[in-house]
Amino acid sequence: MNPRPQATKNGGLQQSQQPLFPSPLEPIYVAIDFERTGFIINNFGPRSDTQVGISILDTRDLNLLSWKKALSLATYNFVTGSDLYCAESAEKCLWGTSEKISPRSMLKTVRKYARRDRNIVLVGHGFGGDLAVLSSLGFDFQASVIGILDTAN
Repeated sequence: MNPRPQATKNGGLQQSQQPLFPSPLEPIYVAIDFERTGFIINNFGPRSDTQVGISILDTRDLNLLSWKKALSLATYNFVTGSDLYCAESAEKCLWGTSEKISPRSMLKTVRKYARRDRNIVLVGHGFGGDLAVLSSLGFDFQASVIGILDTAN
């Protein structure tokens, strides 16, 4: 018996007939980028003009992809603070729309998209500040985070 997955040729590309991640707990890659991290770490203080961008790649979707279908990422941008800051941030958001949230709801919002019922790999670039923000917000890294990927390293 051949233990290797069977593959078929489609336009020069090989497409596996077996899932890439056969486990029922396939990881979700959650990229997080906070802006103005000092305001968040210092409990927002007198200024609450901040934002968090979140992008999600669910590896279960990779198992469903055909070579003809484009990969899709779910992207979100959440902004706190003045109406002017929110409007300026919305103009700069290239991937989807920006949603205004309250500073107190930032952790709840992150938790909503970093689902705790699945294994999570956190992704960031120069991620130290973002991890410090998550920690200051009370994010529980032990619950389901199986890895942290810093693309700057």
